[in-house]
Amino acid sequence: MAAKRKGSARKPAQRRSAKPKAQRVYSSLEEILAHRIVSRQVSSRVHEESAILASILSSASPSMRKISYRSGIRVGRLVYAISKGQSKQHAWEYQYLGRLVDFFRNIGYPNTTYSVLPNMLIIDVKRSRANLGANLHVFEAGIISGFLTAATGRQVNAAEESCCYNGSDSCRFVTSGAQQKESSDEGVVMSGFGALVAKNAVNVSGRRRVAPIAEEYQQLSLSHHMHREVVKSSSYLSLIAGSLIGANLFKHYREIPLKGNGEALGAVSKAIELMGLGSPKLMKTGPYCIKVGFSRSNSRREFVEIANSLISGMLSEYPKASFTSKESIEDGKYQLEFTKA
Repeated sequence: MAAKRKGSARKPAQRRSAKPKAQRVYSSLEEILAHRIVSRQVSSRVHEESAILASILSSASPSMRKISYRSGIRVGRLVYAISKGQSKQHAWEYQYLGRLVDFFRNIGYPNTTYSVLPNMLIIDVKRSRANLGANLHVFEAGIISGFLTAATGRQVNAAEESCCYNGSDSCRFVTSGAQQKESSDEGVVMSGFGALVAKNAVNVSGRRRVAPIAEEYQQLSLSHHMHREVVKSSSYLSLIAGSLIGANLFKHYREIPLKGNGEALGAVSKAIELMGLGSPKLMKTGPYCIKVGFSRSNSRREFVEIANSLISGMLSEYPKASFTSKESIEDGKYQLEFTKA
């Protein structure tokens, strides 16, 4: 008779309760901002002039372009990690292009598309056109480079081949062979931007054609300007840009007596709003005054410093008057006050 085999009877398997997946904690400001855009949890929207301003500051000099591109690479890697998760096995790069395109669509550019060619990848971002004379999106080129480098495990470079702000129908980014085109005269770019902001600020009743941009993206694209070694240079550039905006803005009001010049300050207030520099409030009683409040998301010392420089630059061109600025903090948020001296 065959001997019984010990241990042949199996006990019924017990189900193990699935452990709840640990929620990732984002520590840096860049991670928090990128996560909000990827997950479509943006807090508010700003006008496209704010994105143009960030691009101009990021393209204003060769050294700034290098800093902006490297910052974009870092953000692109974050976007990949947040949207896909870290993985030891890298998949075919084009599998994740939809996630990269969704990131730009979530920013506020819904007409973003991509094309895959045998030797390169093309990403087209459509936005409102403005002829400023330069390809300005070095930061975005860095984002594409960083994202695809993280997705493929090999270095992928990207550059903006054509730009909506340089006469093209779309901002076209390519991953092979293209060199980032640089402006021959940054002053021309800033002057053109000044004319654009002045036109839209004065024509307050005109219909806005620009797409609303996530405020988180404005902060993300300015994040590399917030480092102490860069913020002084960015503030100086903001002062120049503000002066050019003011020169274009106030040419409509040169002959208006100061007593009735509240309309000009109203245009300044509108320009501040268009560029996403805070929430302006025009005070018409007593000496002319503009108060600018900042939300908790943009109430950072470095951002306020850049905003102060740009607004001061605008007001330096105010006809027949000068203004002083005062900074304060209320309920943990910064406020700026510009009063006619």
